Amino acid sequence: MMTRHVAALSLLILGGCAQAQSGPGSLLILPPLTANGYANTGAPLSKWQAFGNYGGLTDCTTAIASNQMRVNAQVGQIAQAAVPSEDLAVKMKSAECVAADDPRLTAN
Repeated sequence: MMTRHVAALSLLILGGCAQAQSGPGSLLILPPLTANGYANTGAPLSKWQAFGNYGGLTDCTTAIASNQMRVNAQVGQIAQAAVPSEDLAVKMKSAECVAADDPRLTAN
């Protein structure tokens, strides 16, 4: 993937992430990757990366859908990160929303 595509993808995704919210809200979280570049959706939530904070579940799930459409437009149907510049795209494909105060986020 060319560097400018990676930069454009990052800006598109980051541009839609954070929203103002009151209360705990919902977190858009991204799974870690396995050693061979696949999303490790079975990892404990405490190992996932917080990527955006939203006022509610609807806003968060809308953000995931929007970001996944952007990923598809930039890199297509990607399931495995072959190079580090594809990590974010693979993680976004398996993004989830959880309550910002979900105790599993801090559990060991």
